[in-house]
Amino acid sequence: EKMQLSLSCTSDEESNGSVDVLPEVPPSILVLDATGRTGQECARQLANHPSKPKIHAFCDEGKEFDERLRKMCSSVMEGSVRHAIDIDTALRETGANWVIFCEDVHADDRKFRTVAAENTVRVLNRPIFASVKLLLVSRINAGSNKMKIGLRGRLSLLTKYRDLEDFVGMEKAITPIRERTVLVRTTELVDGASQRTLLGRMVELQDNDKLPSLYTVRTDLVSCIVDEICARPIPSSQRIINLTSVGDTGRR
Repeated sequence: EKMQLSLSCTSDEESNGSVDVLPEVPPSILVLDATGRTGQECARQLANHPSKPKIHAFCDEGKEFDERLRKMCSSVMEGSVRHAIDIDTALRETGANWVIFCEDVHADDRKFRTVAAENTVRVLNRPIFASVKLLLVSRINAGSNKMKIGLRGRLSLLTKYRDLEDFVGMEKAITPIRERTVLVRTTELVDGASQRTLLGRMVELQDNDKLPSLYTVRTDLVSCIVDEICARPIPSSQRIINLTSVGDTGRR
């Protein structure tokens, strides 16, 4: 069977048993949209990682950030990814060497992710941030990969076409810094213990594979993100990781 993925997001050939060797210097990570579901889960899992990374939570203005998570972070700041100056200020004040871009949906703005990515790249393109890496969470089939999808899957994607357009725009925006970006594409994110029971494991897919599922468990996605940044002896860049969860035959 093809490409079963450990939650380290690293194949046996790549890891060669070294995935448990932590980077010598713990990473310093700026989590954009830390008040969103994916951002909060990133902060939570980073705080529990044995590499003890520095966590900097970038919170949307006017949104509350969980007090327990606040205590786990090295810094918490308010701002908006709609404004490049806010991202610039956050990077200067924190000295972060990684940015996690995991913007959740904003119902009032279908191009929110695209605009946010453009602002992030505008900042990261500045010489002072030339060594900062980006991990960006996108959707499968938003980029050059066009995976095979069954009829039910095509109908599901059609209903989310406008959202997919935003992910397409987001991926185009990162082109200037693609060489220092890890791109993680997933199927639709779901939450809850019941979903994790149904969708028992994650798999990594190649661009021409048929999708075995339309859903990815959020906590497992974040485990992959955290390991990608924190558990590699030499953290990667320019990687593309296509993920989905499998195990629920009724949803294929």
